[in-house]
Amino acid sequence: MRYTLSFGYLNLATPNIVELIIDNNTVVNADMYHEYREFISDNLQKPYAVLVNNINNYCFTPEAIALSGSTEDLSAIAVVSYSKENIAIIDEFFKYKDVSAINLNSFSGLEMGRGKAIRWLESELTKSSTSV
Repeated sequence: MRYTLSFGYLNLATPNIVELIIDNNTVVNADMYHEYREFISDNLQKPYAVLVNNINNYCFTPEAIALSGSTEDLSAIAVVSYSKENIAIIDEFFKYKDVSAINLNSFSGLEMGRGKAIRWLESELTKSSTSV
């Protein structure tokens, strides 16, 4: 099921995995991050995982970066990238965030990365569920 946000959209892949696609040339700010978090808390089973499908170019404000990342119910984040520009978005994000605080894995969209990412997220969710 697809849900539209003011800055992109979310696809509910499973009851606890959501795919995030941000519109091209968007500057993600704190209000947008809160909109995304509201959807997560209202619609996903916990623990949950996020698949960031990096098909567009965008950036985050420092405030949005500070708010994002690890929450207690977030099991993992998988990022699927298609170009060097897409990879640069994630590199920029981690200039401001502690990488060790987030269970993150990246996949190449050019190598069937979306399917691999979903399988990895399902595996990480299984680990989270057994440790609770």
